[in-house]
Amino acid sequence: MMYPKGVLKTSYVAIAVIVIIVIAAIAIYFTTIPAPTPTPTTLTPTTPTTPPQTSPSPTPIIPIPETIKVGAVVCLTGTNARYGQYYATAYKLAADEINKEGGIYIKQYGKKIPIELVILDDESDREKTVKLVEYLCTEVKVVALLSGCGTPFIYPQSSVAIREKVPYLTAVISTETLLEGGKRKSPYLFSMLVMIDVLARNMMDLLKENIDKGVLPKPLKIANIWENTPHGLDWRRGIYEKVLEYPGYFEVVVDESVEVGATEFRPLLLKIEAAGANALMVDIRLTEMMSMHRQLVEMGIYGKYPVITYGARGGEKTFRDEFKSKSDYVIWGTFFSDRLPYPQIKNFIEKWKKVSDLPVEWYAAVGYENARIMFKAIEAAGSLDRDKIRDALQNIVVEDVMFPGQKISFDEFGMAHYPYLIVQNVPEGQTRIIYPPELAEATFIPIGK
Repeated sequence: MMYPKGVLKTSYVAIAVIVIIVIAAIAIYFTTIPAPTPTPTTLTPTTPTTPPQTSPSPTPIIPIPETIKVGAVVCLTGTNARYGQYYATAYKLAADEINKEGGIYIKQYGKKIPIELVILDDESDREKTVKLVEYLCTEVKVVALLSGCGTPFIYPQSSVAIREKVPYLTAVISTETLLEGGKRKSPYLFSMLVMIDVLARNMMDLLKENIDKGVLPKPLKIANIWENTPHGLDWRRGIYEKVLEYPGYFEVVVDESVEVGATEFRPLLLKIEAAGANALMVDIRLTEMMSMHRQLVEMGIYGKYPVITYGARGGEKTFRDEFKSKSDYVIWGTFFSDRLPYPQIKNFIEKWKKVSDLPVEWYAAVGYENARIMFKAIEAAGSLDRDKIRDALQNIVVEDVMFPGQKISFDEFGMAHYPYLIVQNVPEGQTRIIYPPELAEATFIPIGK
């Protein structure tokens, strides 16, 4: 289709105007939008990275205990009350002496802390003794335990000490309590006293010496009577070790056990007499010993035995008071005698008489030293940590004890080592040390000579 020339020219003009308007609008748009402001770049010098500075944590403040809790379960009532009264009184005497000076110095706290001695009565009941020791360990939380009185009580007490890992220092013990299969049961158990089998061997050595001198017949016919406990078995073993060591010197003609609590001994004494024994070697506790000796005297056979020993018994005041001359020349083993020339013994006797009406016997001295050694170990540990106290006990050496030689320490089995004293009763209630040779002040005298 052909448009006229005027129309085409007008159209071209209109288009040109529109184009100009559009271009102008675009130009105005771009000139009105502000250009973006460039972000300045700042260069930071590279420096080593230093960890943030923090304030040091404050050292935790350890509360200082008000007391040092040491426990003991003893027989204050019941059949073994006599022993328990000795130990309880002795433990308290040792603790009171230290508390008068302010207590035990504990390095960890830099001060002295008084001893809180917690003594409980098991009423001479072995089931109660276990529960009470458990209570001391788990509820009272004692740092150490002092032993009760008598093997039948110490054995179950020691089992609790092993389980609860509490240092336990005993004044009476048997090998079975400390050892199992020839190895130490626990590093927490310690025996301050030498085992009873050592006394049996010491007794046999003394008798051999007197056989060699012609004072006693060869072979010496022995009636070996022992309580049916680990303690008695230790005694029996010691006797037989020496029978084998010295062939031809000894003949065991009676070898029988006695139950704890036995009261009737006449059939056994008749058996011993019929066997022709001339040495009565007995290891039983005090109550049974009193019954046996009473029946022996009543049967009129006291003077028939040149040798009578009741092991570690025989010097008790009750025994001497009842039997008087019929207790003369009985021999017995001990760790303590007022005849030893040690000044600490004289001092102890004076202190004991101020706090107790009980006669000064070895139970008193043993209990006192038992507590004193434990308190020294706590101080040496410098801490109330049970394991550190255990380690201190293992390494302790005390050189002023009242026992023969005046020195005590513990071997790898937790046992102490020193000789027994063997003492012989003599007329007028007196005694004489007859063994070991270096401490003996008299020689052995057979009964009836």
